[in-house]
This record gives sequence, C-alpha cells and structure tokens, in this order.
Amino acid sequence: MAKRFFTVILAVLVIGTAFAAANPALDGTWFDDDWGDKYVFNNGVLEISDEHGVGLRATYTTSGDNIALKVTHVRGSDFESHLRFWLYYSLSSELYSRAELESLVIDVIVDYEGPFSPDELAELRAEFDLELDAIFETIEGTYSVTEDRAILMLYGYFVTVLTRE
Repeated sequence: MAKRFFTVILAVLVIGTAFAAANPALDGTWFDDDWGDKYVFNNGVLEISDEHGVGLRATYTTSGDNIALKVTHVRGSDFESHLRFWLYYSLSSELYSRAELESLVIDVIVDYEGPFSPDELAELRAEFDLELDAIFETIEGTYSVTEDRAILMLYGYFVTVLTRE
C-alpha cells in the first residue's frame, strides 16, 4: 500500500512539474527598451522594476510558446488610483501580496466606517475581492526567446520586446 501511495505521489509530482515548468532560457535580466523597465526571470518567478524599484512580482509557467503569469505582489503606490474608492490614505511603495493589501484596506475601512456586522463585513470583503481580482490576475499569452531577445505577447495584443542584459 505504501509503495503504491508513493508511486502515485511521485507521478503527480512529475506530471505537475512537466506542466508547470518555466523555460530556463528566460532566466536572467532583461530590459524593455520602450519603457526602461527591468524584467528579472528566475526559475518561475518574475520581478519587474522601474526607476522606483520592484513594482510587480509574479510566478510564471511556460508550455511550448505559451506563458502564464500569476501576479503575486504589487507596489501599493502603483494601484492607488485603481483603489481610490477604498482608500483613506496613500499606500507606500512597498510590495503587497493580495492578503496584505486586503487586510490593510479592510482594516482601515473598519476603523473609519465601522463597526460592521459579520454579514456587512462579508459583503465588504466580497466587493473588495472583485477589485483585487483585477489586480492579482493570471495573465496569459505567448512568448519567444533567443539568446539576446525575448518577445512577450500578453492579452493577445500587448507586445513587449525585451533585450537581455
């Protein structure tokens, strides 16, 4: 029984790894010549930086010429205008995970507008989750990579050309 269980777990790990892999040819530091942003791909983790530092962190997987980016952290100050309805003050330029951003904003709303009943708080969280879904999304597209150039086409039309450092 234990041997069979181990075999099933191993098969799941191998199959999962095969489908959730990151092309090592992307690993390294790349620059977007149009915007000046720096993209650092590192074994399934992507960080995008500008003159203010890291602004976005995502995990990514590749399969063939397809790429999927799952946003995991965003720079708070970059999303103030998107979240203006929810904010009572400015966000810092640090990176926030979805859970951190949700906790911060909901806590502030409760402090300023509370108290809320459990049902009202659940409704508030559900509304805010819709906002967060638009920020912490999975972005799918295609890519190609050569030794010194990578091209990402995300959302089916947004093209980014990167040059290796």
